Amino acid sequence: MAERPTLPKPQDWDHVMMRMAFVIASMSKDPTTRVGAVLVSPDRTRISVGYNGFPRQVPDVVDWWHNRDSDGAEFSKYDLVRHAEMNAITQAKTDLAGWTLYVTHHPCMECAKNIVAEGIARVFYARDIRSITMPIDHRKISRLFEISGVGFEQLAIDASDRAIDPLQGIQ
Repeated sequence: MAERPTLPKPQDWDHVMMRMAFVIASMSKDPTTRVGAVLVSPDRTRISVGYNGFPRQVPDVVDWWHNRDSDGAEFSKYDLVRHAEMNAITQAKTDLAGWTLYVTHHPCMECAKNIVAEGIARVFYARDIRSITMPIDHRKISRLFEISGVGFEQLAIDASDRAIDPLQGIQ
């Protein structure tokens, strides 16, 4: 019997999930840094998503989003923002042992500790730490993941991935 023609396989799974994280990032109301995260179960049948934003019950007051310094102000965005990774973890509402996290930006140490505590097995990030305004100690975070058995790597994004820029919208 002659071999039947087949359709090409879809793009690499990791890149597809990272693209999804960039789409989720576009939901953030942060005017300067939009971060998205996608958690995927080991069998790839369940996902949970999150983006950086104020807690659900807190109104998105424009002044708070634009205020970076809480001296004398009611709130700054740094007082109120929950990181995308934490929102994805909270939304999952299940045991995350063995899951994989795709996040648009390098995780901070606080999120890294929570990732380890939840039993997440692998973390992929796209944006280099030079594109992040908050201080990130890549060496310490990498070491924490290493001693905890969490895979951690930067996922190179290609031109088609760059077509999604959360500060410019989907192009």
